[in-house]
Amino acid sequence: MHPADQSYTVRANAFTPAKTYRLASDGLAIADDAGPPRLIPWREITAVDLEYAATRYADNRYLCRLQLRSGVREELVSCSYEGFAKFRDQAAAFNVFVRALHATLAGQSAATRFGRDKSPWVQRVRWAVAAGLIAMVAVLVVVMAQHGFPRWLTAVKLLLTLVMLPALLRWVKLSRGGPYDPRAIPAGRLPVERGAAAPGGVP
Repeated sequence: MHPADQSYTVRANAFTPAKTYRLASDGLAIADDAGPPRLIPWREITAVDLEYAATRYADNRYLCRLQLRSGVREELVSCSYEGFAKFRDQAAAFNVFVRALHATLAGQSAATRFGRDKSPWVQRVRWAVAAGLIAMVAVLVVVMAQHGFPRWLTAVKLLLTLVMLPALLRWVKLSRGGPYDPRAIPAGRLPVERGAAAPGGVP
């Protein structure tokens, strides 16, 4: 299928309607129930960035951010809202569409920036924050144990810490950012495809 025939449908959250994005020959077409369809000409997209943005209820959530010349930002999400605390993982459909979007933008005459430079200090601060949170919870567990809090409550706190730790470390590792080649998107910049492709895109 030609890239210009591809589409992707997603509902980002409870407060916005589902949107359908389609790669048209003259731009990115967007349709939803909130108003008439609109078109973003390719020349209006000045930058694209891929970001790992997990939440409590969607640990495989990624964003594809499009920066427009007008200053407005359009954001595609890899997980679609289905109800309270329920998100459908659409990694397969998201990846297909985002790769086609990158290839289309890379083939345009207008220069588009892919990824953005981040200061090394940003990543160091993130590691420091992660280490601080882990230390704080560990100290809290020790204090609770020493002051006679119920053992089950201390055990729950420790269990929550162990459950959250891998997600926290993954977020710090995958949120490094930086420029990338749109025709060879590096590992870690797109969501992991788990099982069969979820609905939301046209293959």
